[in-house]
Amino acid sequence: MLQKIRTPWILAASAVAVHSLLWVIFPYLLCDNLHSDTLEAAYWAQHFAFGYAKHPPLTTWLINCFLQIDISPLAAIMLLSQIVVAVTAYYIWALVRVMRD
Repeated sequence: MLQKIRTPWILAASAVAVHSLLWVIFPYLLCDNLHSDTLEAAYWAQHFAFGYAKHPPLTTWLINCFLQIDISPLAAIMLLSQIVVAVTAYYIWALVRVMRD
C-alpha cells in the first residue's frame, strides 16, 4: 500500500490531517474546559488591542477570528490550535528541505 503513494508529502499531509482531527475531536468530547492561559487569551480577545500584558497580540487576534465561527468556542479554539500546529509543521518541513539541498 505504501509503495503506491509516490509522493511523500501526501503521506505527511494525511498524517497531519488525522493528527489534527484526533486532537480536535477527542479533547472536545473528553475535556470540560480549556487551560487557564487559553481562557485568558479568549477573554483578551473580546477587546482588540495592539498588545497585551503578557503576550503579543497575534494569538489573541486569531482566537477572536475563530470565536466568530458559528461553532462551539471550545471546538473553535481547539481547531485553531491544530491549524497552527499543521502550519508550523509545514514550515519546519520546508526549512529542512531548504537546508538539506
